[in-house]
Amino acid sequence: AQARRLALHPGSAVLLDRSGNLDYSTICHAACTFCSFASPDTADDPDGADTDTAEAGRDRIDARAQALLAAGAAGVVLQGGLDPDLDLAAHLDMIRRIRARGLAVTGYSPDELLSLAARSGLTLAELLPRLIGAGLSGVWGAGGELLGGWRDTVAPRKSGSARWLAALAEIHRAGLRGPATMLIGTGEPAADPAAGDAPHVFAPGAATGAAPGAAPIIAHLDALRALQDQTGGITGLLPLAWIPARGLPVSGNTATALLRATALSRLYLDNVPHILASWQSLGPGIMQAQLWAGASALAPLHTDRSMLARRRTVHVAPAEVERHVRAAGLEPL
Repeated sequence: AQARRLALHPGSAVLLDRSGNLDYSTICHAACTFCSFASPDTADDPDGADTDTAEAGRDRIDARAQALLAAGAAGVVLQGGLDPDLDLAAHLDMIRRIRARGLAVTGYSPDELLSLAARSGLTLAELLPRLIGAGLSGVWGAGGELLGGWRDTVAPRKSGSARWLAALAEIHRAGLRGPATMLIGTGEPAADPAAGDAPHVFAPGAATGAAPGAAPIIAHLDALRALQDQTGGITGLLPLAWIPARGLPVSGNTATALLRATALSRLYLDNVPHILASWQSLGPGIMQAQLWAGASALAPLHTDRSMLARRRTVHVAPAEVERHVRAAGLEPL
């Protein structure tokens, strides 16, 4: 995998995403079985992301955007739950307020946009130009978990894999590019029991190369590879190991598993420019190892402390992340 990474990106440079996250809401009706993101009510949200008033919500967004600007961030990555109380006007206002500070605005996931479109009485094709007009410049292929039967098991209230992929393809065709994610360690089996002898029909377009009953991680990578062949809109893949809400050990989210997933992703996704590493999953030391296992870029550097607190993850400052890159013998770009 590292040889492949060097063939694609010769030298020691590591591409840094100098954006920061903004959790615009942690209210979510998806109720995924593994979730450590959503707060059941406002009292449980240490960041106030579930605030009851529109004015307080705007103040919180302004404060986070200003903090990111002061810290030298280049943009904001919006992420939130499937919040039934946030309408389109609130989203457009949020994007415009952030853009007014000179920060790029990316983020959302296919499910977030599908949910917003449905609540607004719009199709996805009708929604996207409005968000782009407000200043949205990229969308993440996030929240896909592991596409296929396992996603239906752990996230039954989200869109099915076929709908998720079709939505991301439509997003790319609208001109919004961005990384995708792959979440491992939620208890997925070695093979997909839902596949049986049927082909993997959840990938858009032509039949995929994954064999029926393939391991969920292979099915996920294969679906993204097929989508990338069609749209070219995936700028990188970020493998993530699930962080349990209370740090409980789970088979499949070990350092070894994440490094294998990183290397496998670089070998399988021959049409995706970058594999991303992140200290948020298992710490900066494992991030360093990922950078020698096929990864050539980093996830967004500026991470909100309160978001990490919900995931029981220790905060690492952007300068410290860059120091770890250099300590690994590489050069942050």
